[in-house]
Amino acid sequence: MNNQFYFFSLILQEAKLLHNQRPDLKSIKNSELYNFYSNFDPCNYTFNKNYITNWNQHIDNLIDDKNVIKLLERLYDYDVMESGFKKMLFQLVNNLNAEKMCLTADDIKKVILKYESDDKIFLLLSLSVLELCLLITIKHHSEIYDRDPFNYEIILSRFKKFANSSTIMQNIDKNVILKSFEHIKNLELILPITANVSRIQKEYQMYKLALTFGQINQAVSKYASLPTEVAQWAQSSLN
Repeated sequence: MNNQFYFFSLILQEAKLLHNQRPDLKSIKNSELYNFYSNFDPCNYTFNKNYITNWNQHIDNLIDDKNVIKLLERLYDYDVMESGFKKMLFQLVNNLNAEKMCLTADDIKKVILKYESDDKIFLLLSLSVLELCLLITIKHHSEIYDRDPFNYEIILSRFKKFANSSTIMQNIDKNVILKSFEHIKNLELILPITANVSRIQKEYQMYKLALTFGQINQAVSKYASLPTEVAQWAQSSLN
């Protein structure tokens, strides 16, 4: 079992039902979860024991299903964040009802296909190669520094490392790069982390990425006539 699937399978096991087990409120640091469990006691609700056994066995079978493994690997390629995976689990469980009481590989496939047809990916496909390169640079920065904020100068410095070894990105005017950066900002693909930016020089305004890594990866794989060196660089976080 590879590391990425092992990571997801551990989270998938959280979907298994634990009969009459109340969480330790003192151990819950998330305020929303704390408020939820303060007003909702799972011990006041019971499931049929046979249903619990069947549900847990079904989850175990999903984890061992080769089709599910491939689907989860596709999701991992799309988005490595645990929060995105838990959001997918919520969407799956939200579709259960009295007539449909178990998850299937097909359910997981339908949700993942929605990710792969994301509207933002189509927006990314309309960008120039330079604008996409800046987003790839931001992705690399975010991967290395765990989604730390960034500004134009940070991204420019990292982008130049690639541009200096590139056959198509050398000698691009700095003003052109800045305008491209501002364009992806205006499209809200990156967002300022402070509301009052009027006193901050625009090159040093701090931003956060408003995309998942998977959305950028999908755009790179689908971008028409993307130069090979850009596509190869996009798959590495070493530049």
